[in-house]
Amino acid sequence: MKYAFVGGGTMGPVTPLIAAHKALKIRHADASFCWFGTDTGPEKPVIEALGIPFFVIPTAKLPRYPSKQWLTWPFDLYRAIASAKRYLEHERPDVVIGAGGFTAFPVSFAAKRLGIPVVLHQLDVQPGLTNKLVAPLATSITSSFAYTSSPFIGAKKIHHIATPVRFANERMTREAAAQTFALDPVKPIALIIGGGTGAQAINEAFLEKQATWFKDMQVIHVSGKGKKAADSSYEFLDAERMLAAYVAADVIVTRAGLGALSEIVGMQKPCIIVPIPASQQEANAKAFADADAAIVLDQRAPGFASMLHACVLALIQRPQDAAKLVAQYPSVLKVDGGEELANRIDGIL
Repeated sequence: MKYAFVGGGTMGPVTPLIAAHKALKIRHADASFCWFGTDTGPEKPVIEALGIPFFVIPTAKLPRYPSKQWLTWPFDLYRAIASAKRYLEHERPDVVIGAGGFTAFPVSFAAKRLGIPVVLHQLDVQPGLTNKLVAPLATSITSSFAYTSSPFIGAKKIHHIATPVRFANERMTREAAAQTFALDPVKPIALIIGGGTGAQAINEAFLEKQATWFKDMQVIHVSGKGKKAADSSYEFLDAERMLAAYVAADVIVTRAGLGALSEIVGMQKPCIIVPIPASQQEANAKAFADADAAIVLDQRAPGFASMLHACVLALIQRPQDAAKLVAQYPSVLKVDGGEELANRIDGIL
């Protein structure tokens, strides 16, 4: 059996598929895998570190606003589909599994033309354009959230399952985790992360109050590739150090991508969510806020930098309040190590 995964551009659609890969590998020791992604996102070294052959698909992103790319996009899409078809014909996977990202549509389209089943997992509360295009091509659709009516036009039944989390079955002590970053495990630690590509607004808020942050707590700040904000910042963390950062943290500041949020839920850590304004992330953040499972802040609010620091400090000083947030996680999001998605994948083969 050969399984092909497609996802990239950001780590959001990548990390859940890594969990599914682990689950499938455990149950099918003789299975093989391949991955289709971008050459601009952060996913390539992560996937290659797992020993999975990685194939670059040309990016064919349709701009949201008027741009000369509207004229070139049809040609970009044609090249992406042609590239995907060549790789699929060479690799001949039994199934293609995706969870969003720029490369998902051309690969899924080519797979459908070649008679290869497609499994789509919908992470966010509101699907983006890519998944809306992939849904009609999919043999099976799963989702992280339950829907009273399908968010996809003419889509098949959607199966609500636990969101796959790559660290669900991993263990590490706080002492070992803190030592990874040369920190004191006895003192409070905050993790500030803006997703695989970083978040400029969060970086700037941290820099504005950097001296205050370090006076009140220890900080692991992940700025994003090419966005190193301070000498103490990390641009990107590989899987081992990302696990350590989660374990070490008392409170996490995060964007509202489901890849990150599901990992935070899996690690049972309280979080402060700063969604990207006017994006799908706002609906994800609202789901947590409505359940009293997280503090949600607007980066456009006056005094955002001071507010962000104050909220983190409050949760560190009042662990009982942090624990109340974490206790609400099950009402928002189910997580596992990829077993439910693996069941759905195997169920169509």
